[in-house]
Amino acid sequence: VSELEGLKQGSLTVAENEAIFTELARFAPHMVDIDYKKARKFENGIRNNILERVNVLKLPTYVDVLYQALMSEANMANRGKPPAD
Repeated sequence: VSELEGLKQGSLTVAENEAIFTELARFAPHMVDIDYKKARKFENGIRNNILERVNVLKLPTYVDVLYQALMSEANMANRGKPPAD
């Protein structure tokens, strides 16, 4: 329970963080028993630069939060790359 409570993305990718989150959530189902609670718990553990792009949208479901976090991470990674011809 405390591991899920303190889970932070840190240097992990969103996908890596999601895998750990999902595993830990199995041991604390009361913390993620409603989709809204699961979404907020995951959202609160992602990096600030991604959280700023996700939190403002006030997404209601876990899947929405996860998808937007993955897209935000990919967009930030691609921002510094030259355009493909």
